[in-house]
Amino acid sequence: MTKKQIDIAIKDMNLSDVGRLAGEVVKHELDISRLELARKNKEDAARKEYQEKAAVPKAAAKAKRDIIRAWCKREKEKRGLPLTWKFARAVVRLWRGQPKVKFPAKVKEDDVVAALLKRSWGEKYLRRLGLALDKEAILRDRDEYADRFESVGIRIAQLDEFDVAAPPAKQTPKEEAA
Repeated sequence: MTKKQIDIAIKDMNLSDVGRLAGEVVKHELDISRLELARKNKEDAARKEYQEKAAVPKAAAKAKRDIIRAWCKREKEKRGLPLTWKFARAVVRLWRGQPKVKFPAKVKEDDVVAALLKRSWGEKYLRRLGLALDKEAILRDRDEYADRFESVGIRIAQLDEFDVAAPPAKQTPKEEAA
């Protein structure tokens, strides 16, 4: 779906609409997992049938997931993070993800390692074995040395994470006693 189509879809959405869409996403994902299981059991003959049958729920799930994500982002601006909505058939969550070490487009990790080796302060951000980046050390010092990291092509990204999942199964009194 295009951004314009998504904006039109979320314009008048309310919480019950989101719950209905989230339940449909969970149903589509269950259908897809059943088809994948059938494909694995039947081998080659079922592959083409799987691709044809799974294409529709995959596309529908993706479109509905995009609409729910856009609605959640709109709600985030009003309420902040984390956000969780529990519906009868699904749970929708939006939260701040863990910080990650990223590189700009066309910059490879090897180029960053070479740039760090040239700097007097760069060695403490490299692992000794194999000359790989010590991402934990970079994340630990990200606030203090942000300008240094940017000078060698490292940036820290902390993105919003989004999930639509089936609600946790309710335990019966017999299961709780066991």
